[in-house]
Amino acid sequence: MEAIDSLVLTLILKLIPWSCIKIQPFWKNVIQIMEEILKVKLPRDPQIVYLGLMPGETFEKRDTYLFKILTIAIKKALTRYWLKSDPPKPRQWLDIVEETYTVPWEN
Repeated sequence: MEAIDSLVLTLILKLIPWSCIKIQPFWKNVIQIMEEILKVKLPRDPQIVYLGLMPGETFEKRDTYLFKILTIAIKKALTRYWLKSDPPKPRQWLDIVEETYTVPWEN
């Protein structure tokens, strides 16, 4: 099972536009904003900011929920701009976060 998980992860990471020069400013800004919001240092790693895998880092329950929303919004922003010549802007990502995020205790 571990070999299959590793293979799937490798395939997913090859599809992510992580190293593309045009999208590097987006990744840099998104990671900086996430660090400010979550008050934690995030490694520059697609497994963390794209796949939402945060090894060894403990968030409070509400921060875990927010982290999931932030990473889901990254995927949504990249999907919306997939075939466009320019990558999404951080403001567009934040707009998606605002569309998606609801505070769990307010429902």
